[in-house]
Amino acid sequence: MSVDQYNLLYYFFKTAQAGSLTAAAKECGLTQPTLSVKIKSLEQKLNAKLFDRKRSGMSLTPEGLKIFESCQETFSRMEDVLSPIIEKKSVQTVLRIGTSFSVAPYEILKIKRILEEKIPDIFLRISSHSWEELRQKLERRQIDLAICDSNLQPEPLSLHRSALLSSSPVYLVSSHSLKAKISPFPKALREAPFLLRAPGNPIRLQLEKWLKKMRITPKIKVEVEDPELIRALALGGDGIVAINPLNIQEDLQQGRLTKLHPKPLGLYADTWLIAHKNPLGGVQISSALNACFNLKRESFLHPAPIKR
Repeated sequence: MSVDQYNLLYYFFKTAQAGSLTAAAKECGLTQPTLSVKIKSLEQKLNAKLFDRKRSGMSLTPEGLKIFESCQETFSRMEDVLSPIIEKKSVQTVLRIGTSFSVAPYEILKIKRILEEKIPDIFLRISSHSWEELRQKLERRQIDLAICDSNLQPEPLSLHRSALLSSSPVYLVSSHSLKAKISPFPKALREAPFLLRAPGNPIRLQLEKWLKKMRITPKIKVEVEDPELIRALALGGDGIVAINPLNIQEDLQQGRLTKLHPKPLGLYADTWLIAHKNPLGGVQISSALNACFNLKRESFLHPAPIKR
């Protein structure tokens, strides 16, 4: 392989990872027009279209994905060779974690503490995203680990591993003033306002199934994904929310919010870990991910393992 061919493949690989020419150009030390020319040159040499170009970014074509996987293996081997040398120079390990909006903060804090015990010099870069954004970032290698409330199953499935980390019961919660109007339970829910997560949210899907079983058509007042906003609306008495009580523990203890029913309804908030089977970043990143996937599930369940 010539130096020119190697460079073209490297620029393609970095563009696929970044998902945009602007971000990749900055990382490669090139201007965006120059990088665009490099990518087009590679496509001409291979006589294949490697990217679908959209307003939201660039995604790999089937041909592009095949080449990306081959490049990933090559560059990962190089990183494995170089990583011991780099590690001797005390380069800090950076683990990029993407979370879905509704993952409980205490789950992330537990993972953070365990990782810091295993790898004291680790630096965690944590960001929150929608499910679709998480899936795209996993596919583009823009994050090393996804912590989310459903098994995203990014494509292709054979390249990823996933594990259910925890499962906690979900309750219907509201302000005290709103609860006083909801009696008897659950019949009175027919007239009550609901604050629902975005369509497709795992908790919402379970709630809709439960309401259908109860023959209740919910009056949806607001659809919102942001956990802080949905909490604020519930505190203001705007509606009922289905939520993991561990996310609002202080509100329940201080009496700002209350459960509509003391017993679980059979709804659960799950936390999944998803990562690529062949991660980038060498030995240290692989060790960090293995530490996450080797976590004991029972230590995250509250108060005890749940039987469904």
